[in-house]
Amino acid sequence: MRRREHTDVIVVGAGIAGAAAALELAAGDVEFMGIDKADRFGGTARRGGVGCSIAGSPLQLESGLSDGMPRAVDDLMANGNDADRTWARFYYRRAVADVYGWYRQLGVDFDGLLHFEGDSVARWHRPAGGGARVMEMARKKFAERGLEQCWHFGLTVTDLLRDGERICGVRIKTASGQRAKLRARAVILATGGFAGNLDMSRAASPQLRNAARLLAGGNPDSQGNLHTIAARHGACLSSMGNVYTYANGTPDYRDPSGKRGVVVRRVRSCVWVNRSGERFHDEDLHITGLSATGKLMRQDGQTCWIVLPEATLPEVEIFDHYIEPGSDSPAETVARFFSHSPFVSKAESLHGLAGKIGVDARTLEKTIADWNSLLSSGAARDPLTDRDLVGLRPLSDGPWCAIQLFPLVRKTLGGVATDLRCRVLDRSGAPIHGLFAAGELAGMGGGHLAGSRPLEGLMAGGSVFSGRIAGRWAARTLRTSAGRGQAMRERNAASSEMLTRTA
Repeated sequence: MRRREHTDVIVVGAGIAGAAAALELAAGDVEFMGIDKADRFGGTARRGGVGCSIAGSPLQLESGLSDGMPRAVDDLMANGNDADRTWARFYYRRAVADVYGWYRQLGVDFDGLLHFEGDSVARWHRPAGGGARVMEMARKKFAERGLEQCWHFGLTVTDLLRDGERICGVRIKTASGQRAKLRARAVILATGGFAGNLDMSRAASPQLRNAARLLAGGNPDSQGNLHTIAARHGACLSSMGNVYTYANGTPDYRDPSGKRGVVVRRVRSCVWVNRSGERFHDEDLHITGLSATGKLMRQDGQTCWIVLPEATLPEVEIFDHYIEPGSDSPAETVARFFSHSPFVSKAESLHGLAGKIGVDARTLEKTIADWNSLLSSGAARDPLTDRDLVGLRPLSDGPWCAIQLFPLVRKTLGGVATDLRCRVLDRSGAPIHGLFAAGELAGMGGGHLAGSRPLEGLMAGGSVFSGRIAGRWAARTLRTSAGRGQAMRERNAASSEMLTRTA
C-alpha cells in the first residue's frame, strides 16, 4: 500500500461486536472502514451459538416467566462475584431493546429459552440458526446498504497511530507482509479476547498457572494482541485474571501441539468419574464453568472421564472452532472424533474400560451399579450431588466408552476498561481521545461486565450491546452532514479496490 487511507472511523474486528458497531456508524451516516485479520466476515460469533442473557423479554413473557433487571443483576452478583454492577444494571436495563431488538431487526428469531446454572429463571435466549445465521444476516444488512465493500480482510493491526493525545488510526500488515497506515478520526477495537492463547491465559490467571494440563478452547485468532497494543498506548486493563475455564474440554486430535481443545457437551446419559473411579459432580452442570471446573481442578491430576454406553454416543455434541459451519453434520463430527481421538477409550466391559483409562475396576463397576440402582429406585434427586434425576434411565450394558476431560479456557472476562460510552480509559480513569472498545476485548462492557462468575449469554449479549454503544457514541461524536453517505460508499469502494491490489 503506497498511499495512506483516510476514513471517519476504523472498526477493528468483524465479529458480532464489530458488526454491531459498524451498523450504528452506518445508521449515523458516518464513514467507516472495517478490518479483520481473518479471511472472512463473522469472527468468533460465526461458529458459536450466540445466545443472549436477557431479562424481561417478550419471549419470557410469552412463556409466563417474570424477570427483569433487578433479578438478573442479583443473580449475577451472587456468591461475591466481582462484576461491574454499574455496567450490569446498564446492560440488563437496555438488553430487551438493544440486544433482543437488534437480533429481531436483523430478521433473526429466538426459538428457545434455556435455564443455565446461576440463573434463577430461564434467561438464555437461543437465536434460530445460531451464530452462522446471525452473522450472515448482519452481512446482508451491509450489502443492502451498499456497504459490504467497507470490510477488508487479511489485515493485521500491528499498532495504533497517535496525533498527540488522540488516536488517529492504525498500522496494519497485509496477508502478503506489506505494511501500511490507515488514518481515521476514531478507532473502535472489537477484536475479541485471548482464550486462544494459553501462555497469556496462564499469565493472566493465578488459578491457572499451575494447572497440570490446560487446553485452549477459544477462537484460534483470539490471541490478545490488541490488549497488548492498547495497554502500550496507556489503556487500563481490568480484571484480566477472570479467565473463564470449562471442565468439559478434551484435546483436539488434529493438533500436534496438544494445546487445542474441543468441547464435549449435551450428553446426559453418563457419569463423570475421577482417577479413583468415583463420581464427584452433578454431570448436568457441565455447560458452564461455575461449579464444574473448580471441582475438576481439585481431582487427582485435574482430569476425569465421561463414562457412557456406546449406544448413547448419538447424544454427544462436539463443539470445535476449526469446523466450518455447515461443512459437517453433528453426527459426522462426533463419529470422526470417536474414531480418531486418543483420549477416547472403548471396551466391551467396565472392567476392560477401567484398565484402559487407569482407574480401579472394582470401584468403577460399583459406581455404575450404584448409579443404576439409584435411577431404578425412582429417586428424584441424587443424594451425592443433588443432580436432577427426572427423565434419566439406568445406563445400559456395554460396549462402554470413556472420554478424558481437562480444563479448557473458553472465554476471557476481563479486558480493556471503558466508560459507559465505550471510550477506552487510561490508567487514571480518563478517556483516551479517539479510542473506543467493545466486545470480549472490553470484557463485554466496561472491562468486566460479567465478573468472574458470568451468567451464560452475557458474552454475545454484552458484545452486541457494547458494540452498539461504541458505534453510537463514535457516530454522535463524529457525526457529519447527512450527505456523506454516498461519499462513504464511494470512498470505501475505492479503498476496497486499492486494498485488493496491495494485499
